[in-house]
Amino acid sequence: MPKLRWIWCALFAAMCAAAVPSHAQTPKPAEVAPGVSLPAGGDATVLALDQTASGPVLVHVKPHEVVSDAHAATNFLRAQIYSGPHRSFDVEGPHADTIVSSTKAVLFVRISGEDSEIMRARVHLIWLETSKKRREITDFSSNIFGGQRARNMDEVPCDTEMVEGTSWLKVTPKDPLLPGEFAIAFLPKDVTQQPDIVYDFSVPGDKGGSHPYASGAPPAAPAKKP
Repeated sequence: MPKLRWIWCALFAAMCAAAVPSHAQTPKPAEVAPGVSLPAGGDATVLALDQTASGPVLVHVKPHEVVSDAHAATNFLRAQIYSGPHRSFDVEGPHADTIVSSTKAVLFVRISGEDSEIMRARVHLIWLETSKKRREITDFSSNIFGGQRARNMDEVPCDTEMVEGTSWLKVTPKDPLLPGEFAIAFLPKDVTQQPDIVYDFSVPGDKGGSHPYASGAPPAAPAKKP
């Protein structure tokens, strides 16, 4: 009898375990293109869905550190005419290491943690002004008395939405990207603060004019060479 009782207890426990749904299952990967899914794990923060000759692929957009330029000489001259100072925040090099070939690329940004809603609001896609050595992300300016503080940048208009069942934010530019340099940045609400890293990438092709996104209107495509 004790042995039979033990068998019945084991069967009852197994039936109870089968009836309770498991909440520890690995979430199903979200497919963003035929045969292409967002990773549930890994260390990537920003991915770009690129369209290549062989089909859609996810490109890992790597982070790079932001450096500050005080523009000391320029600000000295500006002070002589009672004009306020400015400081730029840049990333080293004239071009990003990551190449996104499609002008219709879509970005995916991983948002996690208790402050996910705050972080989601801080995500911006920015067009970068290039020079021989650096690419400018933002420019901070104020008047000579320290007022009228502004964080100036060329933001690309985008639509954003969370991918259901994941921690990924989908960032879709409203218009095809122009050839040039871009970066995803988490910008603090306070305009006096700047990001310490950005996720930068290049879109190859003939570059357009200066500050094509400054007006907020859809940018005009660069004129084709005859």
